[in-house]
Amino acid sequence: MTGFANALVPPPIAAVAQQAVASMKINQPEPIMHKSSKSRTYVHLTAVWGNDDAESTIKVSRRRWQQIQDGEPYCATAWSWYEGTRTRTTWSFGDGELTISQDDGFECYLTIRQLYVNEVTSAARPKK
Repeated sequence: MTGFANALVPPPIAAVAQQAVASMKINQPEPIMHKSSKSRTYVHLTAVWGNDDAESTIKVSRRRWQQIQDGEPYCATAWSWYEGTRTRTTWSFGDGELTISQDDGFECYLTIRQLYVNEVTSAARPKK
């Protein structure tokens, strides 16, 4: 404990401060419990277009991927990369088709069969 300008605190004041701290009941915070400690599997979808020098990737759940394959509409935003330049990109799915729209006005049309699909399992969260 220090006083003004890092000066020593007089012993009587230090004693009062120590008694005050000792009388406080300081509880440790409750640990944060995550919803689930199970590992989860996600699907990374990567679209490549142009001369295979532009790409973008999104991550969806396996359930969402199945819905997309069944033709349900779904939209997501992500970044795309072209020759080192990053651009905001919107993915729009529907009826097995994918439209990729960029902020600069560029649009690309693909089928879901043209996507690179990679399932990734996250590590289980440690139980506390």
